[in-house]
Amino acid sequence: MITVYVIIASILFLLLSMLLEWVDRKVYAHVQHRVGPFVTGYHGILQPLADFLKLMNKEEVIVEGSDEFLLHAMPILSLSLVLFALLFIPITSIEGILSLRGDLIIILAVSVIIHVLYIVTGLSQPSFFASVGAARWGQLLVSFEVPLLLSVASAALVANSITLSDIVSFQISNFPIGFFAPLSLLATLFSSLAKLEKTPFSIPDAETEIAGGWLVEISGRRLAIFRIVTDAKYLLLSSLVVTLFLGGPSGPVLPGLEPIMYTLWFLIKLIIVAMILSYIRGIVARYRIDQAIRLFWFRITPLAALNLVVLIVLSTIGVI
Repeated sequence: MITVYVIIASILFLLLSMLLEWVDRKVYAHVQHRVGPFVTGYHGILQPLADFLKLMNKEEVIVEGSDEFLLHAMPILSLSLVLFALLFIPITSIEGILSLRGDLIIILAVSVIIHVLYIVTGLSQPSFFASVGAARWGQLLVSFEVPLLLSVASAALVANSITLSDIVSFQISNFPIGFFAPLSLLATLFSSLAKLEKTPFSIPDAETEIAGGWLVEISGRRLAIFRIVTDAKYLLLSSLVVTLFLGGPSGPVLPGLEPIMYTLWFLIKLIIVAMILSYIRGIVARYRIDQAIRLFWFRITPLAALNLVVLIVLSTIGVI
């Protein structure tokens, strides 16, 4: 029975991921005074699905000298991992479909593994541009993961737990952790943009510089799956922000309608976070790799560390 739930949940996650892509593209277009997707479906809401189906029907080209096995395995493994991580996100209740002690650590580990797979994908191609894109991913990975981990540690410290259900329960009984850790929330948003490879951190695949970077030789079904992995990561990271800092699915509920109301509150918060991410990427130009590294090491990381230190002090004196 759990297998059926997992399959249905995975399909719903993919559809919700496409919805978030539509929101992202519409908001991004609005910032740039464009219309965005408009023709396919109501105001273009089916455009992400149409793009996915189009890519699935494109011809797959494998360049001579590529590692064919890795290029076929990496997108499938990446999609499987991100869908696995989404199963831990509490949406309809304070627990996800899967709930384990310390599941926050599992999600963070899975997100890192996905980016390692990206690096492997880039190195599996003979193209110079793919190698440069993979190298940039490696440089960014050790930059944005540090402030992200510090920010997540702040949320775990306030709730005194590394289990998502406990963190949500704490916020139901108290205030959202974002009130205690605003700097950590900000650091998480910027780190999420980097993990999503969105502007201003679309450095590993910069079209105008390295012609697509680590994806330069990827086409057809493999490219379609990598694109849907990015959408699913968008859902995962936005959901993580909602869960850790905005109370997750908590909110005013009517007795007997908890699953529906929990889901509604979660979706409202999720779309707000997605819109904030879209606005940030719409108003900031892409950084160079050295600028991005300096931003994370000398700006974002100190802010996240400062917030963590303040919370440690407040916890020590019994304020929280």
